[in-house]
Parts: sequence; structure tokens; C-alpha cells
Amino acid sequence: MKRILLALTTLSMSLAALGSAQAATPQRHADAQRLHDHVVESRAAQQRRWITAELRHHRLDATQAASLRAAVTAIERDQRALDARHHEDVSQALALSHRQDLLDWAIRSGRVDFEPQRIAALDAVA
Repeated sequence: MKRILLALTTLSMSLAALGSAQAATPQRHADAQRLHDHVVESRAAQQRRWITAELRHHRLDATQAASLRAAVTAIERDQRALDARHHEDVSQALALSHRQDLLDWAIRSGRVDFEPQRIAALDAVA
């Protein structure tokens, strides 16, 4: 009888632990998603500050700044679309990160030949 009671107690504790772990998993995923969203938003805000600074220092003209700002907005929009589908795989995450890296480079280097379409073309090749 004691063995059965011990077995049932162990089983019930195991099930409780399993239920607790499963309940915690969505919370951890939600926390990770909020952190990821915060990183994307922070990076976009930093890129917008860089564009403003480069424009102020005359390393970019108004047309280039508008194009760069549109590229920042497009990356944010694409990230939100992935978030809405609740499924972002590694290749998609890397593609968006690569787009942001190229955009960082274009802004900081003051490249006058930057075209946002080039980033989209690179993503299509990757």
C-alpha cells in the first residue's frame, strides 16, 4: 500500500512539474519575443538618429536620408509581419539582421550610391 501511495504521489508531482514547465514555456517565449521586438525598435531608433546626424553634417542629402528612413521603416514592417505570423526561422532572422547591418554601413559610411533595393536583392540571393 505504501508503495502504491508513493508511486501515485511521485506520479502526481511529476505531472504537476510537467504542467508547470509547459505553462512557463509560453511565458518565456513571450518574454523573448518582447526582448527581440525591443532590440529591433532600438536599432531602428539608432539608425534614425544616425541618419539625422549624417544629414546635419551634410554627408547625406535629403533624398538619401528619405530613402534610408524608408529602408528602416521597411525593415521594421517586415519584422512586424514575421511577428504577426508567430514564426520566424533562422534564415529570416539572419536576413533581417543582414539588412540592418547593411543599412548601418550605408548610414555611417555616408555612401551616396546606397539603394535600398540592393539590400532586397541581396536577401533574395541569400
